[in-house]
Amino acid sequence: WLDDLTLGWQPGDFVLAIAKKGIGKSWLQLIHGLHAQASGVTVMMVSPEMNNKVLGRRYDSLAARVPYKAFKRGELSPAEEKQFFKALEEIKKMAPFYIPTLAEYSMMAIAAKARELKAGLVMVDNIYLCSDHLGVRTGWEKHFNIARTFKEFLKAEGVVGLVTNQLNKEEDPRQATLDNSAFGDSYGMFADVGLKLVQGSDERVNREMLMYVLKMREEETPTTPRRVPWDFEGMSFDDEAPPD
Repeated sequence: WLDDLTLGWQPGDFVLAIAKKGIGKSWLQLIHGLHAQASGVTVMMVSPEMNNKVLGRRYDSLAARVPYKAFKRGELSPAEEKQFFKALEEIKKMAPFYIPTLAEYSMMAIAAKARELKAGLVMVDNIYLCSDHLGVRTGWEKHFNIARTFKEFLKAEGVVGLVTNQLNKEEDPRQATLDNSAFGDSYGMFADVGLKLVQGSDERVNREMLMYVLKMREEETPTTPRRVPWDFEGMSFDDEAPPD
């Protein structure tokens, strides 16, 4: 439904997803990254915050569709282990999915690595934690520089960027806008598509996520969220659920 709604992500698009800490922003990136990879797109994902081994473990669990907690603990059943190793063989036939470690997480360094790897989808987890290559350390100017540099890179190279940002703690997630994320006025200004993830207690029990579209290029932004599966046992995140 998201592809239909946004007419698909276009070359040069800056896609910004926001949510509270721990809701599932990096999982959203991995889900879309895996979909792109299966479609033949080379993917690169970096995180200034999360350990690459954790990201890799999440990717493996998602790609093999085996329960994440059991996989993390080394408690897969024999059938799940067989499923996992079969998935590894299938991954080898797909386009690359890179999770590189960088010496610094500035947009210039990220862009250089993406060019080197010939990535068609570049994902940055918690972009507000990146550094400014111009040397500004704090404040609105730093984040304006980061967002502008990333957008210029995407446009020049014709690749898609999917980044996440964290909602401010005091904000009601259901009412929050792009501006309510960390330095969101800077990132929201340059974003072509804006998404928001919200998961309350009911959604958590039902293994669901509410996804809001906050900004689109030219189309009218929908006012109601979409309720999508968010199941780490069955590793089901397909967005085929009916709208709210």
